[in-house]
Amino acid sequence: MLVKQTFKAPLLLMLAVYWACISAVILHGKGNLFAVKLDNAIDQVDVLIDSTPGYSAEEFDLRQTQAKLPHDWHTDGINSTVVWYRTSFNTDGETKQPWAIFIPSVTHNAEIYINGTWVGHGSAPTEPVPRHHHRPLYFEFSSSLLKPFNEVAIRVEAAHARQGLLAPFYIAPSQQLIATYEQHNLWKVELIKWMTAVMLLTAFIIFWFWLARPKDKIYGLFAAMLFIWAVHNLNLMLVHIPFSVQIWESLTMATLGWTVVLMIYFNHNYVGNPVILVERAALLFAVAGLGIFFLPDLNQVLQIGYLIWDSFLIIFGSYALCHLGYVFWHRRDLDVYLMMLAGIPMLIFGLHDILIVNHLRDRSEGLIIQYSAIPAMALFTWFLIRRFVSSINEFEQLNSQLETRVQNREQQLEHQYQKLRTLENKQILSKERERIMRDMHDGIGGQLLSLHTFAASHEHEHSQLFRQKISVCLSDLRMVIDSLDPTLANVATLLGNLRNRLESQLQGTGVKLLWNIKNLPEDMHHSPRQSLHFMRIIQEAVNNAIKHSATESLEFEADIDPHQQLFYVAIKDQGGKDPSKNTTGRGLANMSYRAGQIGARCQVTLSPAGSCVRLEFPLSEQKPVITQIAGQP
Repeated sequence: MLVKQTFKAPLLLMLAVYWACISAVILHGKGNLFAVKLDNAIDQVDVLIDSTPGYSAEEFDLRQTQAKLPHDWHTDGINSTVVWYRTSFNTDGETKQPWAIFIPSVTHNAEIYINGTWVGHGSAPTEPVPRHHHRPLYFEFSSSLLKPFNEVAIRVEAAHARQGLLAPFYIAPSQQLIATYEQHNLWKVELIKWMTAVMLLTAFIIFWFWLARPKDKIYGLFAAMLFIWAVHNLNLMLVHIPFSVQIWESLTMATLGWTVVLMIYFNHNYVGNPVILVERAALLFAVAGLGIFFLPDLNQVLQIGYLIWDSFLIIFGSYALCHLGYVFWHRRDLDVYLMMLAGIPMLIFGLHDILIVNHLRDRSEGLIIQYSAIPAMALFTWFLIRRFVSSINEFEQLNSQLETRVQNREQQLEHQYQKLRTLENKQILSKERERIMRDMHDGIGGQLLSLHTFAASHEHEHSQLFRQKISVCLSDLRMVIDSLDPTLANVATLLGNLRNRLESQLQGTGVKLLWNIKNLPEDMHHSPRQSLHFMRIIQEAVNNAIKHSATESLEFEADIDPHQQLFYVAIKDQGGKDPSKNTTGRGLANMSYRAGQIGARCQVTLSPAGSCVRLEFPLSEQKPVITQIAGQP
């Protein structure tokens, strides 16, 4: 969907305001999405750097220092993986109901002692260190442990001194803390679990789409991006990691980098504007980043990963957003604008987290980039499902068109087959006609010709009549044979054959043939039967003219009448005869019948000045067969 040109600048202005608002809240404000809205937070503590497993009040008294929470070990220059914290609190006489201690943020594990008594831990101390850096801890204990004046000690253990942290915590009756803890646990633990599960499910579905459409690689890119991002989220969910801390931290950084690189590839392919040089640089960066797995120790992994690797990720993320802005400016595509709306939180949240892990912001705010996946995943998934459904609809439409074309083609083939069958039948009939023509010519025709020759060689009173009858039979036989000739189906060829026949017929009669052919229809064809009827009509008209008139010439005329939309053939004589005589014989009736058989109209005009037989063929529509004889009612 395209945005109107007039809306382009206002939409970009709104995007800039949107960016500024998110930056103001996340980067320039406190940026703590998980701020605890409770009073009486404990933020002043005594600190003891000691890896001793048990609590020792004497050690605290001898070597303690003061600190304010949140306490970032790296910022304070602590080079130990275990730090003890101690503070005191009063119960104000409220000692009957259960109490609890709520720690919103700690890296990585914690043990709690109340008045020297062990209360609980996040997880039992193991190697690698259990990881609770993105989950709140809640310890409920009996009020029998409390006194009017109480002391709480917390042992915090981190996987690396650079990562150690303890945020302000709360001690109060459990009913005052449980709701806040459950809310934080929902947002920081349960939501991430559900979101990661949805990402994996969506990745599986989109991967199935890609298997269905392997040529459309954006499905494969998006499925891979979601899967790798889900693996990255395991760093926020797993307490007991399956590898060493060094490999786990390397995996966490590598998956984030590959997620950004795959996002660049996805954006390029979705908007259809790839930048090959950038893609190659991003791929080279991602492959080179795998070298982080081979660094000699955890300290170098954290330093290089957090400072160098994450800085490049910000550069590539900024490029991805700028590239979308460039495409939107030139194409005004609404999908690209929505992608920018989803991409801005990802970039800002990512920058926030990079500042966090590099100790440039309060680390108790926690990591938040994972939450930017919710709108991005929803938007991109909708894009791809819409694209897939559109592809299915297009496929069904093309399939329907293909079926229609196949049906049309089948009909054409069937039509061609029928035409071929008809042609084959015509060829068979033509061959059969040729055989019959040869048999009639060689058989009956030869016998008649022999009889004619025999009669001519004998002088007898009946020989002359006998020869005439045989000549008529031969002429009639030739006409039948000619009608079987397929070349006479065309009216021009048929008339040419008639001319030769009429000239031969009139040669001994002293009647001159006047041949007057003007225009002939191009698409008029006759079957052998129709050709025979046509020649019979002409033969009957010529015979009548010779027999009943004293004409010296016989005119044969053929032309197209454009006004009446018909083609006509006329035979005229100048001999004349009385219209009242011999006008009801079988000859005229036969001509009328034969004209009807070929879809024509036979019109006969008789007068003392001359007679005319006119055969008319409608060109536009079939007309009834009518025989009209001038001078008769």
